[in-house]
Amino acid sequence: MNFRFILILTLIILSAGLLTAQTSDYISGLDHSIATTDNFLSPLVNPAALGYGNAGGLGWMHLIKKEKWQDHYWLYLNTDGLSYVYEKDEVPTLTGWKDRSVHTLATGSETFTAFKLPNLYTGLSYKWINNKFNEGSFRTGALYRPAQFASLGFTLDHPYKAAPSYQFGLGLRPLGFVCQENAYRLEFSADLKYGKEDGDYTMFKPTLGVNTQLLPGVMIGGNYNLETETSMLSLSLGSKKGTAGSDYHMEDGNNYEFAYLTANVKEFLPFLGITKKQWYDLPVKSSVVTYKAPSFDFGPFRVFDNKQTGLESLVSDIRKAKADPNVSGLIFMNRNFSASYALRQELLGELKSFKESGKPVIFYYDGIGNAEYAFAASIADK
Repeated sequence: MNFRFILILTLIILSAGLLTAQTSDYISGLDHSIATTDNFLSPLVNPAALGYGNAGGLGWMHLIKKEKWQDHYWLYLNTDGLSYVYEKDEVPTLTGWKDRSVHTLATGSETFTAFKLPNLYTGLSYKWINNKFNEGSFRTGALYRPAQFASLGFTLDHPYKAAPSYQFGLGLRPLGFVCQENAYRLEFSADLKYGKEDGDYTMFKPTLGVNTQLLPGVMIGGNYNLETETSMLSLSLGSKKGTAGSDYHMEDGNNYEFAYLTANVKEFLPFLGITKKQWYDLPVKSSVVTYKAPSFDFGPFRVFDNKQTGLESLVSDIRKAKADPNVSGLIFMNRNFSASYALRQELLGELKSFKESGKPVIFYYDGIGNAEYAFAASIADK
């Protein structure tokens, strides 16, 4: 995905939203922090988090109210950088109830290369109802994670024929100051919204949240909205294959719950941490490239060179290994590969970020060339 294209498109949409000066709730019922949410909810909460790599997979979420399953659900189809969400519910009309379909397309990626400015992500989503594609709402998002212990988030909503609204988020993981590997176990968040109320712009009271993962794969958390005086409790159990959980919202006389299941979501760690720690052998093939070009076409199918490795896939693997407490470190086992100087510099930048977690990088070779030796000597712990 072209990072510059995403950045330019984001700026264009941003400008369009400000010029049209057209507020409505972009997402109702989802009160997750824009600075810390990087799971399957990312396309609706902060699309920039799609670029972080934890949102990929399939998801299903259903509304439960008054202990009854309502005719209101969401289907999520996410990749690391692209998502489609389908929402189906019923709305009241003068003659009864009418089905409504809500569609959301979202994309997000790292804005700059890891070597220049790592961990800055931007994203964009577009939401429309039924077949009224031309009357949709945009959400522009940004996410910056300068270190394991901190996250900054920003979203700008510019709905159709309504005034734009802004949201700012902060996430802190205090255990990251002591041990970066355990930063994920405790997380605090605060979100502020700036938008119109009764015709005038105002800064709303913040939403404060906390999430814990004292046992890997078991997440318990919640938040409290000081503006609406409502609260949410969340519980989920996860493995490397998927998650199951619910968010229980408490309002004055109007409690409701979102139950969900996901598949192949990489946010959660092995259930109860039963997987043994292990070294991760980075799958570098003979040639590292920025774009894997197809070797030839076979009818409607494209056949790719299996001796090439895309830089983006390597970066994604390194980041997942960095976040996984069951990975002791990275090892290059006889990984001789060719790459341009610029690509090696980007890979070095990502490996330096990996080592900030306290995990080592080790190289082992039976035979080594000059380029591999210089690369290993510049980053290896052993």
